[in-house]
Amino acid sequence: MILVGKIVINGGRRLSGEIKVQGSKNAVLPIIAACILCKDECVIYNCPDISDVRSACEIINHLGGMADLNDGILTVNTKNVERSEIPKELMNKMRSSVMFMGVLLGMTGGAALCTPGGCEIGARPVDIHIKALKMLGADVVEEGECISCYSKGLNGCKIHLEFPSVGATENAMMAAVTAKGTTVISNPALEPEIVELQNFINAMGGKISGAGTKTLVIEGTENLHGTEFEVRGDRIVAATYLFGVAGTGGNIRLNSVKAEDMEAVLSVLRETGCEIYANENSISVWSDGKLKSPKRVRTQVFPGFPTDAQAPLTSCLSVAHGTAVIHEEIFENRFRHVEELLKMGADIRLDNRVAVVCGVPCLYGANVVARELRGAGALCIAGLMAKGKTVMEGTEYLDRGYVNIEQALGMLGADIKREG
Repeated sequence: MILVGKIVINGGRRLSGEIKVQGSKNAVLPIIAACILCKDECVIYNCPDISDVRSACEIINHLGGMADLNDGILTVNTKNVERSEIPKELMNKMRSSVMFMGVLLGMTGGAALCTPGGCEIGARPVDIHIKALKMLGADVVEEGECISCYSKGLNGCKIHLEFPSVGATENAMMAAVTAKGTTVISNPALEPEIVELQNFINAMGGKISGAGTKTLVIEGTENLHGTEFEVRGDRIVAATYLFGVAGTGGNIRLNSVKAEDMEAVLSVLRETGCEIYANENSISVWSDGKLKSPKRVRTQVFPGFPTDAQAPLTSCLSVAHGTAVIHEEIFENRFRHVEELLKMGADIRLDNRVAVVCGVPCLYGANVVARELRGAGALCIAGLMAKGKTVMEGTEYLDRGYVNIEQALGMLGADIKREG
């Protein structure tokens, strides 16, 4: 169930306890699109009940399929998918809706959609997506915000991505599954979500190898079948909780999350003075709340520090001893949370894509407004660290990626609730 209202936080409490991390948003969304490849029923476990997943299900239903989410189990049946056009009102609900382009092109011979909506964190040009699809044999027509793709049959080829875009890699992978012959993608995205998509398609009978390396190989395959699949834990949600305990102090254990997916985040936490204990499927962090600022952090594509974790990190470092310089290398408009942190007493100076964060003794509760998904998570973290009451509006952004964050943080000892 997707909630609305305001988030109200009475800060100053240490976090402690153990929780299971929700399923990965960035993994499950392309998996939902990939279900179209099999024209059969797929069951996806550990699926997060967030608004972006609900939007992807709406797209599946519009296309003629059936998608039903109940208690973390998503059932998708795409046997009757025949439509190839996604209306603007559905595309506008989430930025990753463009991921349907490659799979529809391959399965229906066409795709008609518009540039996606979602959080306004910066440009996400689809030119890399389009170039890859053209190399596979698609004809693409762009008219304003509208994109139409056509093909009488895709053929395997060699594709070099000029930038390791996650979305372009996913679109090329899903289109190549239906192509004749073998496709080799060089310089693909290396994110764990690419590995997850490969594993899901292979569970349907696909033949993909190399995910997580610099070369992806996809052999065209017919007659894929339905499957059951469990989505891994969300590394960005995990990072949000880890930065929360770093800033408030305490000791938490996060289950169903892989440390190997989060080495860049864990490295920064160690620099701040946190103690990290990790095994294959859990991460534990201890913090006394007295943090040291790392000198410099740059967001990068995986395995670098993730842009999606930059906002929670900025909140955390606002109370660290010393000065940190954060370079946002991925999106040009991803410091929208800073204005709200300033209301809470933070000392942050912005210069284009660089934030200079001078740690202050404490933050103070305030009325703040979230303007994008990860900024919403960051403001929750700031509220946990602050003295007094913080009231955050803009929870529709929070619900795009976090499942009942107030319940999860409440289980760890936070005084947080949703009102209205």
